[in-house]
Amino acid sequence: MDEEWLGDGALVVRTPADGWVELTAPSRKEHLDRVSLFLDVLARTRLSPEAREDIGLVVDEMIANACEWGNRGDARRRIRVSYGIFADEVVVKVEDEGDGFRPDEVPDPTGAPAEVVRQRRQAGKRLGGFGLHVARKLMDRVFFNERGNVVMLAKAVSSTGNASAGTGPQAQVGGGPPWPSTR
Repeated sequence: MDEEWLGDGALVVRTPADGWVELTAPSRKEHLDRVSLFLDVLARTRLSPEAREDIGLVVDEMIANACEWGNRGDARRRIRVSYGIFADEVVVKVEDEGDGFRPDEVPDPTGAPAEVVRQRRQAGKRLGGFGLHVARKLMDRVFFNERGNVVMLAKAVSSTGNASAGTGPQAQVGGGPPWPSTR
């Protein structure tokens, strides 16, 4: 396993398993921007522009959720973002140090989106509430660990090198890449 500290020692890049690259960073805005740059490596792969955009949107939302909800904005807590690019799919893992949550208890915001916005404003939350829904629509597979502080996102890559349109978590296929442990 290779490990490299970047800049001020706050960011760590490593290769925890064959085919995987991982970045660990504090839950601070300046480091999150660097995480986005780290993920731009995906933009230089064989993925279509649409697939890169889908993955980028979903991963940015999951990172924001990990920092805001998982780590509760605590800059002393870290997030870990990993990805693997395999012959048949791209997989991204986002992990925080929070207590986790129950994804099955998050309501579907599409039934009454205006009500979701109203409730979030009333609760003093940022505009949002659609991240998990969007992830489930744009990605082919979305999994959470039992604790609820790790999300694994997968997007299939066709034989032509383009990622498929998201089919949601119901498209769970056996096998797949060797996902690194969720600790």
